[in-house]
Amino acid sequence: MRGSNGIKPPLQTALCRTCGTAFATHWRRQVYCSPCGKAARDGAARRTVLSRRLSKSDALRQIASASSAGKRDIGRLFEAPQFEWVIGYRVNFSLDASKNRRWSNNGQGTVFLSKAVRNYQDYIIHATKRALAGQPIKTNKLWLSFFVQKPNHRSDAINVVDTLCDAIKVATGLDDNWFCLGKVDWEVKKDDPEIFIRIAQETTEHSLVCSHCGDIKPLADFSNKKNGPHGKSRVCRSCKSILDRHTREARRFT
Repeated sequence: MRGSNGIKPPLQTALCRTCGTAFATHWRRQVYCSPCGKAARDGAARRTVLSRRLSKSDALRQIASASSAGKRDIGRLFEAPQFEWVIGYRVNFSLDASKNRRWSNNGQGTVFLSKAVRNYQDYIIHATKRALAGQPIKTNKLWLSFFVQKPNHRSDAINVVDTLCDAIKVATGLDDNWFCLGKVDWEVKKDDPEIFIRIAQETTEHSLVCSHCGDIKPLADFSNKKNGPHGKSRVCRSCKSILDRHTREARRFT
């Protein structure tokens, strides 16, 4: 490294600001010996990392506080949503739909989905695909309602939900973390019992759940990201702006 005239300044002796050791240097502004200079740089790097980590924690606390502010009206929580589309169909009832029959054991500790349940799920998958033919499924809440005709009062209508939801997940290609249960009702019917299924959605556009605030927002509210879902980031623009602001403030003091 050269000075402004292209000539390196002559060596001079300086005292380390930290340990007081004398060392030779070409530069007046050098105030640390090599070991202490490295320690100072490492310390500054650690402080920068810690500051930015704390700034992100502060930002996340602010986001969480804003998202949980105010009390929800329990009455409005259970209001029926307005659906953009609704499709209903029926399938034959089978005791293999019950969660009590889902798993089998080979006697050696291996647990697996029973063949009868797999066959019944395949039947539900095909029936669902036929019913939804031509209906696009969007990444958003999918509302499911079931009316179960059971052959006797010993069966539990609620026990069929897992098997039906697993089959509908495969048929629609939509992850079941988007599923909502609208209604599960039942009656006893001795002959030829059936299960009536209704599937509906409130919107006709794709959406994402922000990983920070938890709100469901349209894709336009997320920045582009090549390897993200739908090519979008998992953090909405609003939360990203809060994170960026805290990061900028942290950099001012590091």
